[in-house]
Amino acid sequence: MNRVFCKGTALALVLLLAFMPLAVWAEPDFDPGTLYATLLEETFEGGRLIEGRITLQANALPFLNDELKGLEEVAAELIGGLELRFSAVDDYDQKLYSLALFAAGREVAAFHVREDAQSLRVTSNLLPGMTFSLPAESLSGQSFMENEDVVMLVAAAYLTYFARIAAWVSETESETEDLYVHEFLEESEDTDTRDAVERIQRSRVRSEHFKPLLRNLADTFYIDEVSQQALANLLQPLGVTQADVRRWADELPLLIAHQLEVTDAATEFAFFYDDEGDVIGFDGVMPALLDPFFFEEGSLTYSRKTNMDDVRHAAQGQMLFGEGRSLSGDLQITYGENIDDMRQDEMAIGLVYTDAAANGEFRLITTQQDLHLAQTDLDTCDSRLVIDVFFAEDGQEEHFHFEKTAHGETKPVGELDFAHSTVIDIDLVGVMSLTVRYEIGSSEYVSVPWEDVGQVYDLSALTDAQTGEVMAAVTAVPFRLSMFFLAALPPEVMQGFVAGE
Repeated sequence: MNRVFCKGTALALVLLLAFMPLAVWAEPDFDPGTLYATLLEETFEGGRLIEGRITLQANALPFLNDELKGLEEVAAELIGGLELRFSAVDDYDQKLYSLALFAAGREVAAFHVREDAQSLRVTSNLLPGMTFSLPAESLSGQSFMENEDVVMLVAAAYLTYFARIAAWVSETESETEDLYVHEFLEESEDTDTRDAVERIQRSRVRSEHFKPLLRNLADTFYIDEVSQQALANLLQPLGVTQADVRRWADELPLLIAHQLEVTDAATEFAFFYDDEGDVIGFDGVMPALLDPFFFEEGSLTYSRKTNMDDVRHAAQGQMLFGEGRSLSGDLQITYGENIDDMRQDEMAIGLVYTDAAANGEFRLITTQQDLHLAQTDLDTCDSRLVIDVFFAEDGQEEHFHFEKTAHGETKPVGELDFAHSTVIDIDLVGVMSLTVRYEIGSSEYVSVPWEDVGQVYDLSALTDAQTGEVMAAVTAVPFRLSMFFLAALPPEVMQGFVAGE
């Protein structure tokens, strides 16, 4: 009898396990909010084809005034017919990318890119009969920190200018004994806004010492021709010449010496550290150290608070510019911990600019909440962003309100692929209400040979004749784009616009 009962119990347990949803028993093997980035990288590196699209839906278009109200339905159909498609694949010795804009199902603009060890090649329907090419060495080349001019400036910063600053610190501290003062606390408890403090570093910088430091650095740059040349090389794409940098080097010491006057002001800084040596707070006040200065007084406060389920960062600052003008702001960021496969992050930003003389004010208030939830084979994110902007002048105030809510889902598809979708609702009060859908996923890639279109133009070595041809083709792009767009519009949409006029 007992044996029969045990067998029956075992069978019931097996059936229960078989029919019970797996999510009850299995735990996700990823942190909430990380699955999309992980699968996107893995599938791309695995040679799978990444494809996605973005579509729009116009829910309301109140910006159309009474005279244009008849175009609302037409405009909504036009917006709903827009679609952006894109793809990417790492096909062993080459990477292929595409980006195409469609209107009413017809291609309007498209770009195709091929990247391999030799070159980067681009074709587009807006530039027919042309393939543009750039040698690989002009693309990959060296990273920013491998640039010889950057390396030269970084080396000078450490070996030359830092040495000047270190010498100034030593001399100033020996004279004032308050440039940096450490205070160790025997007992300290955390507060409502800040973790427990173990060490405080206080610093004071006086105007009479700050100006000599600036003059010393300017004089050093005046004789540092190597750094001048490196800076000119880096700024050359912006139209800066070596003569420009030389002129700056000549004028900067004179400007500091004769146009900046010492004041009786001094900054007050305090850095707060925890028992691991991390900065958990900062308090600072900087008045106008020189005359003229770009503000009368500035202040900044920062604190970090570690709770059981999140870490909160808060900062407040203010700048006074004189004549009733001021800028103040506060920032609060909360990074949630992973609890029960869920993480919640929040952010709030407030910014206020006041001009009392003009009886004007600008206010910006931004809040955002993100909720990430990890389930078995499913990662979801719900977010909400609200932005309020206020303009006030002479008693008249205007208000701009923007709100965005989004729901995203990411899940594996089989053993090799994934699918992700996000639905975003955007509401600009008094302007428009839109729904944006973003979909992306991966699948098996069937190799398609790349074919150059028409003549190949090496952009790193164009002849004068080729330059003229390219410029002529680029100039015609707006006209060609408008023609493709008009050709894609359904007849009823065109008729609606004509009727609206």
